[in-house]
Amino acid sequence: MGEKLSYKIRKVFEDHIPTLLNEKTLLSESGSVNNESKKQLEKSIEVIALKLRYTNMRELNKMDSVLSNELLDIVKEKYSSNGNITVEMQRKEEEIELQVDILKKAIELKKDYQKKYAHPVERNIIEHGLFESSLPTNSTMARLRTPEGIIERHKNGFRRLYYRNDNGNYLSVFDSRALIGMMKIWKDKGENKVFEFDFKELLNAIEVELDGANYRMIANSLDNLARTQIIMEEYLDPRTQKRTKTKIHHPIPNAEIDRINNRAKVEFNSILQDSLKAGNYINISMSLFNDLANDTSKNLYMFIINYIQTKRDVEGERVLDIEPLIEQLGIHASTKTKKVNLIKDALEELKSYEILKTGEVVKVGRFYKYVRFEESPFLRTPNVIIGGNQLFI
Repeated sequence: MGEKLSYKIRKVFEDHIPTLLNEKTLLSESGSVNNESKKQLEKSIEVIALKLRYTNMRELNKMDSVLSNELLDIVKEKYSSNGNITVEMQRKEEEIELQVDILKKAIELKKDYQKKYAHPVERNIIEHGLFESSLPTNSTMARLRTPEGIIERHKNGFRRLYYRNDNGNYLSVFDSRALIGMMKIWKDKGENKVFEFDFKELLNAIEVELDGANYRMIANSLDNLARTQIIMEEYLDPRTQKRTKTKIHHPIPNAEIDRINNRAKVEFNSILQDSLKAGNYINISMSLFNDLANDTSKNLYMFIINYIQTKRDVEGERVLDIEPLIEQLGIHASTKTKKVNLIKDALEELKSYEILKTGEVVKVGRFYKYVRFEESPFLRTPNVIIGGNQLFI
């Protein structure tokens, strides 16, 4: 069984199951198994389950199934042993029972986290499709770069964007997560244009594990974001409530990244700062965002949350043209069919997480023309996705 567990789950079990098993054994031996002692055991299980809060829901469900089946096998073996139950068999059963209890509690907590929409995302950035769901091949990226190693792109989604990155990279969904985390820290620390944080704060804000790989990826994302310049062709100006074209600017004009001490000091551009201060953002669930299996699902999730919020007075099915949606989400694949399939998979995943009630890609004749979807009733619950002052109309 051990080799089937992820490292994180296995480590949590190794660190805490022996103590928990002893706690349960002492309660049983003392004959004090009452409501109070059961509550204490349940509390201990919850404390351990919280250590799995950043573990992917698919992994939790998979291991719950594996261990539940293993527990069932032990129970069957007990019944077929004609009462010849070994101490080892009994202890193994108790151990797996506790593991299953921890996983079920972790899954329960995860479902609660997924309903908490507390991470702000500035809406102009979503509407202009700053982040890519997938990347071109390495050879294609090499052709796209200038002799100086710079990448430029004119993106024609539902709102047009000019993009330039001095590192020669497109911004990925992990980069989007870093920016969302900074927006969360920005809000929590007083909404100042310039603010500081350590990488641990940022990783906690985006709800991922505190390991060396994530520390390095965060530093790289901060550098990528700081070396990005954009022009938003249809920026909603919070002062005038009109759409306008921005000047070319760095969303993060200054970033002091200390990779030795794992700290950063960043500045938001006035365009981003003013929009956020005016309440021009939606809230997403970072727990759900992280649990989505592919990057197309993550980008589509943010886009749909924003789209629904923009048109909250509309009920029933909504329709989006497929071509600008592919461009909007930054889907790169060798054929149109592969791009459409990525959107199909994303729609199915959003339905499985009850973000969407319905969702499909529709053909007209022989060609895929549009996406038709309806959000789940949960997303129409007051205050679920409302952000700021709801400037978008």
